[in-house]
Amino acid sequence: MDVGISRLFASENGGEVGKYLIYDGDVLIDEVTFSFETGHSGIINISSDQAFDRVVLESTERRDDGDRNSGDSSDFVITEITVHGSGAYQVVEGNTLDSTTTIQGSLLSNDVDPEGDTFSITKVNGNTLTYVNNEATVVFDEGTLTINGVTGEFSFTATDRDELAESDIDNFTFEYTVEDAHGDTDTAKVHIDIVGKESTPVEPEPTLPDSYDYEGTPGVDTYTLSKVQTDQLSEDRLSWVEENSLTAAHSGYQDENLGPVGSSTTPAHFVYDDDLSIHSGDSNDRIDLGIGSGNYTVNAGTSTTWHDTNIVGRDFFEGSDFIESDKGDANYILDADGKLTTQANQEMQPEPDLVSTGSGDDFIISEGGNLAAFGGAGDDEIWGRTTALMRFVAEKVTTKYLVAEVMTSFEEAQATMNYMVAKAQIYSFGIKQILGKTKTILLIMTTS
Repeated sequence: MDVGISRLFASENGGEVGKYLIYDGDVLIDEVTFSFETGHSGIINISSDQAFDRVVLESTERRDDGDRNSGDSSDFVITEITVHGSGAYQVVEGNTLDSTTTIQGSLLSNDVDPEGDTFSITKVNGNTLTYVNNEATVVFDEGTLTINGVTGEFSFTATDRDELAESDIDNFTFEYTVEDAHGDTDTAKVHIDIVGKESTPVEPEPTLPDSYDYEGTPGVDTYTLSKVQTDQLSEDRLSWVEENSLTAAHSGYQDENLGPVGSSTTPAHFVYDDDLSIHSGDSNDRIDLGIGSGNYTVNAGTSTTWHDTNIVGRDFFEGSDFIESDKGDANYILDADGKLTTQANQEMQPEPDLVSTGSGDDFIISEGGNLAAFGGAGDDEIWGRTTALMRFVAEKVTTKYLVAEVMTSFEEAQATMNYMVAKAQIYSFGIKQILGKTKTILLIMTTS
């Protein structure tokens, strides 16, 4: 944009000075002073690499005014304004462009038929338009175009796009065809600059199942998946596939009235690669499914009880053998069958919930307190709730909460969890290889 300026004298007290401020809405993009070396008039050019919708021109102190606070100061007169541009319309992603509010106007504003015939817009990008109540709609990846067939006025609603950073510009173009009453046609192109905006991160939320195969108690719950010994099987089951035995043990606890609730143990049989879902509830629970290969869903609840809040600190986890086990015995966490070892149990319990899953694609979530989780192989999602949030996303790039990039490609594990997405109090993290699997360790601390 060129602006003609007059009566901004270069000879007055060192030179009069003007200033222009460029805005996008209420956001100040740039502030520039200007003056002339001689005379009092000239043309100044106002431009910006960023999109703007408003320019404010002001006078300011003369060059030699110093601390003067009275008398004459800079002033000037605007004599002309010339706007230059590529002819492109402009819209911010997620917003709607209305052609009636633009300098360029409608799609027919620059069309004249030499014979005075009426004409209309019949195609966009070579595709015939269908009008309903004089309106036709075309959907692009970049947005939705709506054209009025009588006036040529149009609107364009730009799609919200994560790949556009703030002030980035994507040049979108479409071609339209005009046809008169005799069938004569002509084409023209429309350019729309789609401007990126500051995006507000949307906090992801896990999708929890409506129900679980097993529901725990407010007390300490232990779920252990073990191999079934063949000598324990009846003759007609020996030819069946390998089985696992799930033992659910619930310790005694006090109810809300401080009344005692007794302990119980429930055994069950599962095929080793069956899917399984468990909600262990309150208290410091242990869920050991490491020998299995199904896709397991484990909601560890909160490690605290309804009447006793006991959350350990960061120092409990850092430097623990559970995390640093690759420095010593490679079999520290899992035994030869894939179950949690006595050492791992004794070190982590009873403070946090302790979870180990097998080689399937598992989903583990903590609803509060502390969680120590070993995801095993597979593409696992592990979440902490309340004030902590962590998730592994298989083969998906996300930037909204990206704090670390962890490339993991162990051939035997076939794990493709590429990115760690984290928020709030995530205290320790590690991915290691153990027993031909990907060892995924997350230590999550929350304050609910």
